[in-house]
This record gives sequence, structure tokens and C-alpha cells, in this order.
Amino acid sequence: MSDDDLAGLLRRAQEAGPDGADPYAAAERLTALVEGLSERWLSGTTSLQRAHELLRGAVETELRPV
Repeated sequence: MSDDDLAGLLRRAQEAGPDGADPYAAAERLTALVEGLSERWLSGTTSLQRAHELLRGAVETELRPV
């Protein structure tokens, strides 16, 4: 999924609620997090379950009304 795809999903979610942050910035933050979590998982420094928990928390935070 590209940053543009993720930004579109975030924009649609944010349109359902009050104005939020820039969806492109949110997409970049989430993409960077996924890349970092992937590296940690592949190196064995974090579990897949923990990576999923952290990503879910980040998505919830990005979609939370400001």
C-alpha cells in the first residue's frame, strides 16, 4: 500500500469526524512506523504480536479526533 493509498483511507476516516491532521502526514508517520516495526520484527527484537499491537495503537491515535 502506498502513502497515497493510506492517505486516502485516513482522509475518508477523518471525514466521518471533526477536522484532523493532514492525511498525507499521517500516512507518512504510519508508513515509517510499519517500516521500523518490520525491521525490528525481522531482527528478532520484537514479536509480531507486539508489532501488531503498536500499529493498531498508532492507527487509533491517528484517527482520534483532535
